[in-house]
Amino acid sequence: MPSPPPFAAEKTHLRSLLARAASRSTKELLGHLGSRQPQDYRSPAWMFARCLKDHDDLARLDAEAATARIDTELAEMYPESPNPWLDLGLQDFDSRNQQSDPRTDFISAWDAVESPYLLGSFVKEAARLAAENPLDLGVRFSRTGDALLRGLVSLCYWLGQRSTDGEFFLSCRDAGEALDVSPQTANQLLRRAGKLGFIEPAATYSEKDRARRDAKKWRFVALTRDTFPVPFTQTDAQRTGPATATMSKKIGHDALRTGAPNS
Repeated sequence: MPSPPPFAAEKTHLRSLLARAASRSTKELLGHLGSRQPQDYRSPAWMFARCLKDHDDLARLDAEAATARIDTELAEMYPESPNPWLDLGLQDFDSRNQQSDPRTDFISAWDAVESPYLLGSFVKEAARLAAENPLDLGVRFSRTGDALLRGLVSLCYWLGQRSTDGEFFLSCRDAGEALDVSPQTANQLLRRAGKLGFIEPAATYSEKDRARRDAKKWRFVALTRDTFPVPFTQTDAQRTGPATATMSKKIGHDALRTGAPNS
């Protein structure tokens, strides 16, 4: 299949960014919903604006021009919608559950944003930890051909470790970038990891989520089950050596081991 022309590819990238930024902004808002602490206040489009400020073309625009650019894209994405900003996934309330129009909030927030938010930075940090402390999945998955699976499972493990509740968002795009593979290959790896019992969906993924290209929410199953999907044998423990065994994460009677030396 031929590559899309540059203009079409740019629009596809921008629309994907809009959807991912809206999803991240809503996640941020809902995570602080109900809090009355001043430092926990989140408006519906503040994080959305921070994410889009990382886009070079948008970052050069002022608030009115950036909003007009987004309006144009949303009008094409949701041609019959009376409020496409909501259809994109943004909310019309703030973290104190007070009504707040996301478009108006975006205009107010845009010029005030000084620190752009790099989408996927949470995944990149987990990828770094996974590279430095890869999981040992035992003899069954020790083959060279399973290197990508080991990388994906290690990535998911560290995403779960860095999450407050063991659940995390991971899109095929972000997983692919972390593993240096295509989103299609990343999707296949996620499906395989799910079938093998390493991870499981933590929330229903609706058709609306799919249409917006939202990242799926996952849970690293081995952190909550009594046994790891692939039992570790005494032979495995002997093979890894005492340094690795010291770092073992005990799960029931099995051990989930990271491959980095003990520090």
